[in-house]
Amino acid sequence: MRDVAAGYNIELPGKILLLAQPRIFGHVFNPVSFWLCYDAQDRLFLVIAEVTNTFGDRHSYLCKHTDLRPIQPSDRLKADKIFHVSPFQPIQGAYEFRFDIRPEKIGIWIDLQMPQGGVMATLTGPRRALSNFSILGALLRRPFGSRRVLGLIHLQALRLWWKGAKYRPRPTPPKAEIS
Repeated sequence: MRDVAAGYNIELPGKILLLAQPRIFGHVFNPVSFWLCYDAQDRLFLVIAEVTNTFGDRHSYLCKHTDLRPIQPSDRLKADKIFHVSPFQPIQGAYEFRFDIRPEKIGIWIDLQMPQGGVMATLTGPRRALSNFSILGALLRRPFGSRRVLGLIHLQALRLWWKGAKYRPRPTPPKAEIS
């Protein structure tokens, strides 16, 4: 993370947190992971949204203000979509990211805007301390972890195919790792 930031001439004076799915029984799939970077006053000012598709390709979107001011919950940060995520969607449009990261809760909204309509993805919920007990509780609530996520993605793909959605073959991933 520090090397990536340095490549953009960005200093990371504060903490760096990673929000991702844990590995469960040897398997992990993170459709999107978030690197949360804080300034010296403990304010979120940079997020890298690391997107992985079901083909194993990965691309990251750099979410920040041009002047590196703190990211507020009402801010909408935009990035052009250049990465193949779904074989049923074209590589076009733009993402609009919104982050509301607080000590007691997390809110992340990703709005894919395309000419023919878009898709909204959300990740919201309370923050809890990590402990052996909380890990066990999460495992009992969602015993299949990331395998469940991957299964739901494939189930949705089957539904789209059944409804006649056009399948688009996997193109070559972007050369740039981050945009």
